[in-house]
Formats: sequence, C-alpha cells, structure tokens
Amino acid sequence: MLVLRYRRAIVAAGVILIVCCGILGWGVAGRLSIGGYESSSAESSRAERLLANRFDAGSPQLLLVARASVPITDPVVAAAGRSLSARLNAAPGVIYAQSIWNTSDERLISADGRAALVRVRLAGDERQVTRRHDEVVAHFAGRHGVFTIAATGTVAANRDVAAHVQHDLIRSELLAFPLVAVVLVWVFRSLVAASVPLVVGALTLAATTAVLALLARVAHVTVFALNITTMLGFALAVDYSLIMVSRFREELAAGRQVPAALKTTMATAGRTVAYSAATVALSLGTLQLFPMYFFRSLGWATLAVVAFAAGAALTVVPALLATLGHGIDRGRLRPPRRGAGNHRGAGDHWAMLARWAVDRPARVLPIAVLVLLVLAAPAASVRFGQVDAWWLPPNAPSRVVTEQIGEQFSTAGRSTPMVVLPATSTHRAADYERALSRLPGVFAVGGPGGVYRSGQLLPSYGTVGRADADGTWAAVVTPFAPSSEQAQHLVRQIRAHPAPGPVQVGGETADLIDNKRQIGQTLVLALVLIMLATAVVLFAFTGSLVIPFKALIMNSLSLAAAFGAATWVFQEGHLVGLLGTSAIGYADPILPVLLVSVAFGVGMDYELWLVSRIAEAHHRTGETRTAVICGLRRAGPLVSASATVLVITTGAMVAGQVAGIKLIGFTLAFALIVDLTLMRCLILPAFMAVAGKWNWWAPSPLARLHAWLRGRVSPAPAPEASGRDL
Repeated sequence: MLVLRYRRAIVAAGVILIVCCGILGWGVAGRLSIGGYESSSAESSRAERLLANRFDAGSPQLLLVARASVPITDPVVAAAGRSLSARLNAAPGVIYAQSIWNTSDERLISADGRAALVRVRLAGDERQVTRRHDEVVAHFAGRHGVFTIAATGTVAANRDVAAHVQHDLIRSELLAFPLVAVVLVWVFRSLVAASVPLVVGALTLAATTAVLALLARVAHVTVFALNITTMLGFALAVDYSLIMVSRFREELAAGRQVPAALKTTMATAGRTVAYSAATVALSLGTLQLFPMYFFRSLGWATLAVVAFAAGAALTVVPALLATLGHGIDRGRLRPPRRGAGNHRGAGDHWAMLARWAVDRPARVLPIAVLVLLVLAAPAASVRFGQVDAWWLPPNAPSRVVTEQIGEQFSTAGRSTPMVVLPATSTHRAADYERALSRLPGVFAVGGPGGVYRSGQLLPSYGTVGRADADGTWAAVVTPFAPSSEQAQHLVRQIRAHPAPGPVQVGGETADLIDNKRQIGQTLVLALVLIMLATAVVLFAFTGSLVIPFKALIMNSLSLAAAFGAATWVFQEGHLVGLLGTSAIGYADPILPVLLVSVAFGVGMDYELWLVSRIAEAHHRTGETRTAVICGLRRAGPLVSASATVLVITTGAMVAGQVAGIKLIGFTLAFALIVDLTLMRCLILPAFMAVAGKWNWWAPSPLARLHAWLRGRVSPAPAPEASGRDL
C-alpha cells in the first residue's frame, strides 16, 4: 500500500499543510461579505436597481436619529436640520438624505417632537455601500452642534452581526474543542488514539480558513460560512477519523498485523468514509441551485471542506496509523477490557435497545413516528422573516438605535413597498397611485406625482423624489411590520392590481416574498435531487432498494421534527430563556435549506455506518434479527461518539450571541439528537425486523448490477465480533 510506503512523507505533508493553511487563512473574517440574501433576478432586486439607477431612490441603508434638547420646530434647530440635510445630500456616494427638513413626511418626527429621522440611500455595490456607510457615520454620528446623532440601518445591523459572528466562532471553538477531546478520550480510553481525530480536525480547520480566504478573493462569501464550515469541517474530520481509528484498533485486537489491519480498515471503514463523504457532498452540492450568493458561496466552501475532511481521513489518518502501529493504544487510562461478559459496554446497551425494538416493532414504530409528528407539528405555523437588528443581543449598538426608532417613530420602521413604473409617465400614473391609496391597509401613496391618501391628493405634502421622461415610481406607506403577514398580503395585492404599464415592486417585504418563493421552488428541486442521489449511493453501498427508501423517510421525519422544535422555541418563544435569547417571532428562510443540505447528509452518515455493520453480520449469519442486533452492537458506540461530537460542535453555536446562529446551532443539534435516539436506536431496528429478508431486496437487473460493482471493489472479509466495542 502506498500509505505504508510513504507514511512519514504524508504525515510531514499534513503538518506543513496545517501551517500553510493557517497562514493563508489568517484574518479571513475581514474579507467575508455581510449580505447575499437576495437574488439579482428577483422582481424586488430589479425594482431596487431601477430606483437607484434611474430615479435616485430606493430603500435606505442608513438611518440617522438626530436628537435635540428642544423641539425640532425651534428656528435654530430647524436651520441646523436643513444644514445637516444639505451636507448629507452633498456627501460623496449619497443618493438621497430625506428628513422632515427637506420633505413633508411627518413620520420622520419623533413622538416627543425632539428628534428627527434621516433616511439615507447610498450608491454602489455591497462593498462600496459599506465603505460609504462608514465614511458617513464617521463624519456625522456623535455630537454635532445642537444634535446628538445615532446611526443604524441594514449595513450597521449586518456589520454588528458579522462582528458577533466572529466573536461567537471563537467562543464556540473554545467550548467545543476541549469537550470533543474529553469525549474522544472517554471513547478510546487512550490519549494517543484520541489525539489522531483531533489532529485531523485541526488540519481541516486550518484548511477551512484557507478555502474561505481563497474563495473570498474571487467571489463574495457570506460571513455565516465561517461558523458553518468550521463547525461542519471539524465535526466531519473527527467523525471520519473516529471510524478509521476504531476499525484499525478492532483489527489489531483481533490479532491482525499492522499491514493487514490497515488494509482491512481501508477496505471497510475507508469505504464507509468515502460513501459517507459522497452522500454529504451530494446534499451540499444542491446549494449551488439557489440563486443567492449566500447559498452558492456556502456551497463551494462546504464542498471543499468535506473533500478535505474525507481526504485527510483517507490519507493522513492511515499514515498516522501505519506510523503508530500498536502504539495507537499508548497512554491508556485503564487496562484494556478482556471480554464482554464481565463488563457491560456501550455496545451492549445498543444491543439491548436493538433487541427490545426488534421484539416489539408493532409498538415501537407507531409510537416513535407519532412522537416525531408531534415534534414536527409547530412547523405548520412557521412564519418567515429577514435578518435584521433583532438577531443581535440587546446591547448591540444597531439594535439599541433600532429599538429607539421603533419606540419614538411609530410608523417610520413599517413596511414601505416601492412601486416602480419604468414605462409610465407621472401623469399617467396618477390614477394608479390614487387607486393604490384606497387599498385596505395603505396609509398613503407618495411619489413624484404627489401624495395620495384614501384616493385624495394632499397638496400640503408636495411631491416625493423625482421621475424621468419615461417612467416614475411611488412609495406605499403602511402601518405593518415588514415581515408581517399583513404587509406580505398587501404587496401581493399591489402586484396583482391592474397597472397602466409594466410594474415592479421592491422594498423589504417584497424582497422577503421573492426570497420565500425562490427558496421554496428551488428547495423542492434540491430535495428531489438529494433523495435521488442519496438513494443511488445507498443502493451502491447495500444493493437494496428498501434500505434507501427507509432511510429517506426516516431522515425526512427527523428534519421535520427538528424544524418544528426550532419553530416552537425561537418563533413562539418557549424555553428561550434557557438559551439566553428572546423570541425572534419568525424563522429565517435559510433554515430549511441548511437543514436539508447539511443535516440530511450527516444523518445519512449514520445510516451508512450502521447498515454497513448490519450487512456484514447478515453476510455471515444470513439472519436479519441477529444481524441487526450484532450490527448495532458493533457500530452503535461509534455512532454515539460521532453524534456526541456533532452535537457538541453544533450545540456550541447556541452559546453565541447572534440569534440566527443560535437558531441554526439548536436546530442542527436537535436533528442529530432525534436521529440518534428515535431513528437509529428504535425505528431502524424495528423497521428492519419487520422487513426481514426484504431489507436486501432489489429487482434482478439491479441486483446483478450491484454484484458486478461489488465484485470490482470487494472489501476484505470482516473479522468475527470481538469483545471490544470500539
């Protein structure tokens, strides 16, 4: 084997790679982007581009609260306000700066009359807007004459989210790494054996930062990729190394020499790792189907991380095992166990559960499925919303100012759909704007043609913004929160209302609707492709059509249960105090995508691990019940250890301060817990007991195809079960 021949060179290359990747990835957080949630082809995005490019309008990215010690109608304060508005409008990169001093919008006056809201729209792409935002805030925020000015807005909220994401990453890694080390020492009861997965995990962490740094040089990469890829990369690297080390030690305990033990390990555990990585990669690959660069950049990063984790497990781990040999058991914390009869190990507990489930499947299956359906039920009432300042901890600057705006400017933070009529003149659009102002829930409609309320023109308000020779636009003022169902219903009404020409609707609510629609449509396609690809991989691994069908149903129920639990906790506010957060009131549309792409693939990992051992036992005994019990006895402890590692790495995200990161970490960790307990301990053995010989069924042509494929890559025969669990 090449690994045996070049083991020292491979280990040395791994050490060099850790150093090089660490240097390359240093400071990667500062190169990542803080947006990417919208599709450039969506109607709301096209409307925003038209507003910015043709009409010098669009949704503001910066909100300034200018507070004075006296009412803003005071002549001195009013003069200072007009000067402030003029200087803001003259600042480089500012498209408009709207305030009570240069418009007649009474929403921009606070309830106590001593503060004014200034809405600022900035020009450029995401990075240019961020740079100009910083310049404006640096120049205008703070104490200026009679005003004390505070800043918030989408850029500020995203900036604070990015800063807290980086802080949360450090916190979660400091929490997860020592806990994972403790779990590995507990599992292997050997310091040397436990160190191998940690070394490979560190290698993958370094490679992850390097991958993100390289991707950030050629494309926008979301800052959330930092948490998700490091969590996934470290967990998969440890898991894949865990299964390799476990099998190698098992082969040594069975009396094999190091070369033979390594060969069998590569043929069995290595094959499982390869198929597991392929399954996870296929799931993550569907992220490329989504039109938002948030998902695409995350997809490229996670695919590279999975490749690194699997590659390290199949090269660096065998090289380390070949170098260590029997020394893999050095640093034992207690003498090795000599038999199964005198000590009840983790494998025996798995065997007891398996035996209990296979003996009463008629009770286990319906009760377990009912529990999953109950857990999934809250998902039926899920509400989706966008990332905003409410994801941040209460002391974050942008959230503090946002809350002040909500309290002092009762309608300023409400949904304001922007209606663009690119081929309709201002005069022709007047009747249309008047009709829109009569829609239920519309407070007023304003634009270059004037301001309308309940179908009546309000001359005292003058006009808002400007039009060009070919088209115009209008802002629809509502009393609804941007993510509310009322606001979304109104936007749908506006889009369906007869117009004198082509119309495009933008704004935060329209963006949410478009994102939900595009994510929903693409998610269905992604789920179908994931299921088909996973079924093919499982068939290639087992030669059965029944096992892939069972696995797909089980994983779908597991994900539904996790999504329902996340909805119950984070949307409805149950038990949020235990998680150190408050109810968000909605779920982000990215959550179902991450569940399908990440958790679905990881869940299939456990399916492969367990089924591989069950298949080995079935090949030896030919009896399904015995094979299921023996397979869970052998692979169960490995699945327990792996799931514990993943729950620690994902659960550590719950210790962060960003509500969205907490939501993602909680949901993934809950999915893993459900998968480990209900799915693998109970439903899997009960189902396989009911299916019996049909577990391994496939039509004759497919059975012959699998036999041909299996003959081309035939694993070494598995040893008889020994007394060791790992």
